[in-house]
Amino acid sequence: MITIERVYLRNFLRTRPPASPFYAFASTPETVTAPELQDAYTMLLRCNSVCVILTFIGLLLAIIGIMAYVWTTFTLAPGIFVSVCFIVSLIGACYALR
Repeated sequence: MITIERVYLRNFLRTRPPASPFYAFASTPETVTAPELQDAYTMLLRCNSVCVILTFIGLLLAIIGIMAYVWTTFTLAPGIFVSVCFIVSLIGACYALR
């Protein structure tokens, strides 16, 4: 069973998986049971959370690196332009994720 739901950035780390996302009908004890599926679901959810956080950190570091390069290489005007563009994009992202 696959569920799709909207995840808000402000409570991304506070979300928990649903109580029982999978329904396993086991006829013998050797087959996979619902708690095993729940553990796999929880592990995949945690791996997804780590990947999203690391991607976000990498994006921020890349943007800061570009800004630092522009500030040290060029004159004052391009540095100010890049900084203003970055701030405007952050404001737009905050508005979109509200």
